[in-house]
Amino acid sequence: MLPPIEFLKEAGVEVRLSGPNKLTATGYLTDDICQYIQTHKREIISALSARNAPPPRPPTRTVLHYRLTDARGGNKGGMIIADDLADAVLDLVARYRSHLDLEDLLERVQERFCIAAESAPDAEALRVALAEAEAVIRRAAQKERKP
Repeated sequence: MLPPIEFLKEAGVEVRLSGPNKLTATGYLTDDICQYIQTHKREIISALSARNAPPPRPPTRTVLHYRLTDARGGNKGGMIIADDLADAVLDLVARYRSHLDLEDLLERVQERFCIAAESAPDAEALRVALAEAEAVIRRAAQKERKP
């Protein structure tokens, strides 16, 4: 059995959406075709809606700026791009260890959360990400203080 859209195409009928729940059919419309459209209206609307839906957006990535305390070779800092805030912080801590300005990094993470939390629909997920990133920074700071 053909999907309703394909069946209508083979019958020489073109169907398109002209509103959220309204179909417009063009072509040779017989009583049988009209009855078929009425019977399969929901399937046709869902198929046409899926075709017109925008493609999914790529996942957002985290961009985090950082500063180094010991600028050897002129590298005073930069930015890191990662899939997750906690991953970005872990990568920075692993890469720069004692040269990373952890207080500045913590301040930047908190600032980033405050800006994003105002407009984000997933504020709870941001709170969790912030808590994870803060925990990583605080653990790194404690390890740095221990001799």
